Amino acid sequence: MAAVESTKQVSALGRALLSVLCRREATGYELSRAMSNSTDYFWTARHSQIYAELARLETAGLVRHTDIAAAGPRQSKRYAVTAAGRRSVLHWLRTEPEAHVDRDPVILRAHALWLLPPDEALEVLAGIEDASRERLTLYRSFERELDDDGQARTASHPDFGSWATVRAGIEFHQGRLRWCRDVRRRLQQEDG
Repeated sequence: MAAVESTKQVSALGRALLSVLCRREATGYELSRAMSNSTDYFWTARHSQIYAELARLETAGLVRHTDIAAAGPRQSKRYAVTAAGRRSVLHWLRTEPEAHVDRDPVILRAHALWLLPPDEALEVLAGIEDASRERLTLYRSFERELDDDGQARTASHPDFGSWATVRAGIEFHQGRLRWCRDVRRRLQQEDG
């Protein structure tokens, strides 16, 4: 029960690491790469943050490590989620999502867009559209990669979560592009 009680004390990064470790054991370096490849589009962490969080998770009994041989003079640690860690993740998944504040620099710019003349505002908007199109292309390529093995859309497969988050990214940027079109129309009305 200690892991369930400690769920409130697990950071968001800790939850992300536990989620990856529920799929497979990994070294800190492998976790860093896995985070970069599978969660970087919605959750980022520096290498040093990952190691510090792994130490906290181990102290809490949510992960354990075994020493393994590594290149160079030092050994490496391979981490695995414990039964308590898995219970902690499941408990967290079954609770209401935490309240969060959206801090989107694009929306902050939109809030101040009225200060620019319409032609300059259209340039800012074009940059936002370009960035969203680029992310959308990236997310669609991730989705194609996930679809290659044919299992990612199966709800019980470990890659289902990756597919679901990529879909969220795709939907988000499609929505942002629709928003850009609406704002563009309004700006063009003012400019014309």
